[in-house]
Amino acid sequence: MKNYIIIFAILCTGMISQAQETKDNKDLTRKERKAIEQEENNKKLKVLHDMISSKTWIIQATQVRTIDGSATALIEPLYNYVYMDGDSAIVQIAIPEFMGFGPNNIGGVTAHGPVSKYQLAEFKENKQIELQMQVHGQANRDIQLSISIMANGQATAKVYGRQGVDFIFIGDLKTLDDYSIIIGHTNR
Repeated sequence: MKNYIIIFAILCTGMISQAQETKDNKDLTRKERKAIEQEENNKKLKVLHDMISSKTWIIQATQVRTIDGSATALIEPLYNYVYMDGDSAIVQIAIPEFMGFGPNNIGGVTAHGPVSKYQLAEFKENKQIELQMQVHGQANRDIQLSISIMANGQATAKVYGRQGVDFIFIGDLKTLDDYSIIIGHTNR
């Protein structure tokens, strides 16, 4: 019985402190809450900008969309990504249902090569991160990427190929410590 009283007292204390915290947040004006939110977003954006500057990151896509937005599909991040490590990058789009088909043998296309252009826009407070890059793929096929990253880490990568195979990846920006991928066959 004594244990129940102690647990009840702890729960009551927690509820009171949570109620006080909620009351404190209600006392803030809308302008103050917005300023706090912008400050937190700027901190997140700065960390993400530093990650992009280091050239060691990956965007694992969960959606692919046509450039004109006419079609969207959910995709597997294990097979669909933009991977950047130093001066080398991999851009891969694949559909596992077509495993064994396609130039990369996993139902799609894999471009692996040196990065010939990497233009990261200067950090600006409360603005999404913008990156323009170019990957020199196989058979002199360059791939252009236009990448935008929001404070929550969600990235949109517009991918433009030389043969008119253009698409948009939507996914999460991650460190190279926090990912798992399958790399398809390339003719490197």
